[in-house]
Amino acid sequence: MRTILSILGVILLVILAFRFFPAIIAGVLVVIGAILLILLLTGVAIIAAPILILFLLIGIVIWVLRLIF
Repeated sequence: MRTILSILGVILLVILAFRFFPAIIAGVLVVIGAILLILLLTGVAIIAAPILILFLLIGIVIWVLRLIF
């Protein structure tokens, strides 16, 4: 279950990165998401990857809310 949520988090991160961020920041976020996904799938960061993805998604949500309001 945690793996599925982590993969969905990376997909959401990539979608939000290209939707709301400039190209350079979006590229950096995509690279971070890809590294986290690779670490998760290889079993290196089973605990750390979902936590880091959660922090990235929280940061994106806060940034979007600041943009709207």
